Amino acid sequence: MNAKLSVVATATGVDLASKATAIGVALGELKKAEAKANVIKDTINKLIVELHNAKAKVGTYKKDRTGCALATAFVDGCVSEGIAHGTAQKVYLPTFKKAVESGKAIGDW
Repeated sequence: MNAKLSVVATATGVDLASKATAIGVALGELKKAEAKANVIKDTINKLIVELHNAKAKVGTYKKDRTGCALATAFVDGCVSEGIAHGTAQKVYLPTFKKAVESGKAIGDW
């Protein structure tokens, strides 16, 4: 062990070193989660392009399920993964609708 490192470890205590380890582990977890998020975003954007190329039209969502099937399916998918119904409908659906119409990737929801 490096003499300088040994002095620092002794002076600050083992608890601080364990916190530093925990931070390093958490950073590793964060980087893995970001990589997974990027893969999911790529998948979303590929599917949006497929809908656009198929000339899909996302219409109006209606709570009674008499509205657009694509809008309803999108909101249902969001809700099935824990997104609040109102957020799915009022925040995310317009972004989805615009992306399908334009065929452009969504950078930030």
